[in-house]
Amino acid sequence: MCTTVIVEGGKYLPWLTKRFLENGGKIIQRSVQAFDELCDDYDLVLNCAGLGAGRLASDPKVQPIRGHIVRVSAPWLKYFVHSDDTHYILPQ
Repeated sequence: MCTTVIVEGGKYLPWLTKRFLENGGKIIQRSVQAFDELCDDYDLVLNCAGLGAGRLASDPKVQPIRGHIVRVSAPWLKYFVHSDDTHYILPQ
């Protein structure tokens, strides 16, 4: 079981990028045809593919939506959380 968080990308992604780089992370931009190409080389892949996400994941059920989804393990969270902002948390 995990928790899905949908965040406002315009605010969250710059913050996440800054934290990632400050902690020694490296961003590599390259063309790929499928996520399988990355499995042996990377521990984490942040999918920002948008319209091409289903093709990259080889899953026709993957559809682009507005917003960004961050999936985290939070077994202690049992309830739906929604704020007056655009953020909400949905336990699966």
